Amino acid sequence: MRIRFKKGLALITGMILTVSTVVGILPQTVMPVNAAGDKTITGLGTGAITNPTSGAGGWSYVYYGAYGGNAVKYRVLDKAATEFGGNTMLLDCDSTLLTRRFDDDSKVWADSEIKSWLNGDVFLGDEDDPQGAFTLQERAAIASSTKASAVTNDGNGWSSLDYAPLEGEKIFLLDAKEATRPSYGYANTDNSDSNRAKTGTASWWWLRSPNHYTGDDAGLVLAGGVVSIDYVYRHDHGVSPAFNINLSSVIFSSVISGTAGSAGAEYKLTIKDDNMDITPGTVTRSGTAITVPYTISGTNAGNSTQVSVVITDRPWTLGTAVTSGYTYLKLTVGTFGTTGTGTFTLPAAYTDKTCGTDYYVYIVAEDVNVGNATDYASVPVSVTIPAASTGTITAPAFPGPGSAPSQATSEPEPPVNYMQEVEDKINTAIALGGPQTVYIKGYDTLSYHVLEMLKNHPEITLVSEFTYDGLDYRITIPGSAVKLDPSINWYGPKYLFPMFYMYGTDTLPAVQAYLDKYES
Repeated sequence: MRIRFKKGLALITGMILTVSTVVGILPQTVMPVNAAGDKTITGLGTGAITNPTSGAGGWSYVYYGAYGGNAVKYRVLDKAATEFGGNTMLLDCDSTLLTRRFDDDSKVWADSEIKSWLNGDVFLGDEDDPQGAFTLQERAAIASSTKASAVTNDGNGWSSLDYAPLEGEKIFLLDAKEATRPSYGYANTDNSDSNRAKTGTASWWWLRSPNHYTGDDAGLVLAGGVVSIDYVYRHDHGVSPAFNINLSSVIFSSVISGTAGSAGAEYKLTIKDDNMDITPGTVTRSGTAITVPYTISGTNAGNSTQVSVVITDRPWTLGTAVTSGYTYLKLTVGTFGTTGTGTFTLPAAYTDKTCGTDYYVYIVAEDVNVGNATDYASVPVSVTIPAASTGTITAPAFPGPGSAPSQATSEPEPPVNYMQEVEDKINTAIALGGPQTVYIKGYDTLSYHVLEMLKNHPEITLVSEFTYDGLDYRITIPGSAVKLDPSINWYGPKYLFPMFYMYGTDTLPAVQAYLDKYES
């Protein structure tokens, strides 16, 4: 049974796995690379993972599953394959995991013992219990591969070997034509090719191709990368599994070694967990602070370790590799649980845009594991971020004489000509006739006369920008909304805030805090 370690056990896991390198079969062991809470991704779906260099290796690598207590490293032969019955990523093991004979007497892949073993309980795993090389989620993401015949892009293989069809297998061996395909990083020759050579438990490894002529032999790759044959029953040779992963099952990809997007980079995947779902509550907004209630459900809900937020410039479709135009955030929660409420800050690029039109937001429940171990996630669920509020503040009744101090009682009364510029602008707007907007800047106090002019001309709107207590405000004052008290000559911020419509939602919390302080 495989044991999966969570992020919080990174230090202990590291000590255990350091010891395991002494007896490990593979050259690369599972090593922790993530500290708690620092997960980053390099793309949505397969993201920055790249295809090989034609005929010359240059692979990206993906860790997937485990065998003999070690993470298994695979070469990415095609990050977007379409010839195996779906949209998939084709992986080929970077080493030989074990040695086995092909069969007791059959050279036909479909009838072989090696095919049955790879797709049986020991390697692929039982239907309900992951005793093999893969967890239940990893196995669910592996595609059933169908390929009746070689395709144009396949290599020449070897003249003595026939193509062996795939008929829905999940795990298979490469065919000679696939092992000589340039787009997979292999030279199109049956002669020595160092890229085709593998290390591990054996340097010779089986192909699934049968000998064209009579005899009981199947394809084999020798130590130097030469394509050859051997009797299926005579010797145990290396087994190097290959399989396809459904692209629609890949949520994220994370680089764990090397440079993302470059040859040689090593990745782990975050794949879909069909037994974990997330349901958002009503999303609220205060400025750029977004609050998201959530509930994680399903039989694997208890495995979740975080809720992530993904913001995209375009709708997110699973199965599509995305390397730009997205933002990945971790929802901040007090104490994480399957039910809770978290917050995140909306990036500045989206503050004045409309969610669902200009940008899109999704939440994902994640089960994040340390090091090379695969991560799991729920299917992303879209949420709608409310538009930036116009900031309407419902104020108490306008203060009357003696009910509250006026601005003038605590600050010197402005000079007589203080409002002259404002009055001139309003008069100009009135002369133009019809609805007009007057813009002013730098006045945090307005005179009774100015407000009276607006009240008498409801078609005029005054937009005032000013700084008060170190914060910038933009207040829109429709003439039709003006309220006046004849006993008050000057109207400062404590009257303007509750009276009029606010724009610039970042100021709303500050305004409300000011009002709360004043009213208390």
